[in-house]
Amino acid sequence: MPFSIGGAARVALVILLLTAGMDALARPKTDIVVLANGDRVTGEVKGMRNGRLSFGTDSMGTVSIEWDGVTTLDSNHFFRFRTEQQDRFFGALGESEIDRHVQIVHAGGVEDVPLDELVAITPIENTLEERLDTVVNLGYSDFKASEARTTELGLRMVYLDEYSENTLEARSVVAESETETNTSNRVDLARRHLWQDPLYFNYYRVGWERNDQLAIDSRFVGSYGIGRRVFDSNRTKLSFIGGLQVVSEEDSLGETTDSLEGLLAVDYRTWNFAAPELDLVTGVRIYPGITETGRLRADGEITLSWEITGDLNLSLSAYGSYDNETNQDGDDYDYGITTGVAWDL
Repeated sequence: MPFSIGGAARVALVILLLTAGMDALARPKTDIVVLANGDRVTGEVKGMRNGRLSFGTDSMGTVSIEWDGVTTLDSNHFFRFRTEQQDRFFGALGESEIDRHVQIVHAGGVEDVPLDELVAITPIENTLEERLDTVVNLGYSDFKASEARTTELGLRMVYLDEYSENTLEARSVVAESETETNTSNRVDLARRHLWQDPLYFNYYRVGWERNDQLAIDSRFVGSYGIGRRVFDSNRTKLSFIGGLQVVSEEDSLGETTDSLEGLLAVDYRTWNFAAPELDLVTGVRIYPGITETGRLRADGEITLSWEITGDLNLSLSAYGSYDNETNQDGDDYDYGITTGVAWDL
């Protein structure tokens, strides 16, 4: 069944209602964050990732604080920490007398750790709300430089546990002109499971897509690969994946194909907290044919976001797909550019 805008909207509403009810399960707000201007704010450390500290307060709700603006933290609760060197350990937080450091109290003792070396802090007893990051994107744009009216709805959900990152992504694009209507729908579920050496991870993915421009009525994929983190800091993330995937597809003429492909992927993200606040995310995947010698597919996307206010962002996105062996009804490529807004739930 094709992914629909109405269906995605209902899913997003259910997630919002579920997560809104989680506040009652939050632990007492007795943690302290000391800011660069000297202010001390009492609340609850909900976690830190991608250069931002999520901090719950009674008066302002949950706020997002730039990690560069934090001087130190204090909490009697237990957290899981990850450093730039990919070291992982558990402990409580204490204020440090050294600027831009935090004391971590763990089984081996107490040590002052530079804040710049920490890339992730996760509460041990965190709730589903704190583990789940949901973004809904709505856009409108031109499509393939035509006069088509194009609308796009995207949904991205990320669930973090101790050793893995699990992502559900869905995108539906409808382009209407006076002569035709083209749709492009895609759903992907991916999991990155860390090795004991956290620089490496196993990559699993199942996905489905439909693309009128490429004359694909239905394509199912199942992927496995091994990935490596190259950079993982509070400013930049870069990783590579290599592997294999099985593909089962049906084109617009009703012809079915089952094949084995290679998988080569690169994912990059960087962000800037100085005005204007920007977040750049891009990914490219190449699929060389193995059982279909000579076939080459590829897809990729890039998104640049500007924070408007709070959890609302203005976004500019571009995406594309390529297949050098479509049937006569399809083009070799499909691409689009979208401007819109993204809401972080």
